[in-house]
Amino acid sequence: MFKLVIPAIMASTVALAAPAAAQYRGDYDSRYSNGRHYNAGYSDTREIRAQIDQMIDRIHRAEDRDMISKREEDRLMREARRIQHLYHRYRGNGLSGREAHELQNRIHALRQQFRFERQDGRRDGRW
Repeated sequence: MFKLVIPAIMASTVALAAPAAAQYRGDYDSRYSNGRHYNAGYSDTREIRAQIDQMIDRIHRAEDRDMISKREEDRLMREARRIQHLYHRYRGNGLSGREAHELQNRIHALRQQFRFERQDGRRDGRW
């Protein structure tokens, strides 16, 4: 009797645990998703993070090389830190498409500001 009951209990336990494990890993149907996760996934969140970090490095290097003033560096860094803070806030629940788009727009605007400040201090008259 026990030879038949114990395997049946084990099989039913595994059958019940498998859907929960698949859902935990994220291998579940999209209809169960709340729509908060950015479609392209983890690689794009890493790319956004890398772009923010790259801008912070470029700003610091430009000030070190006297391409921008300390005041310009401070202003650009404040904006970079705002973007970084927003990224961390959004990333907590997964990036939605709108959030990723907003971050990309802010990074693009920061790049434009950086280019303007860097070219503003040129002495040779070239743009």
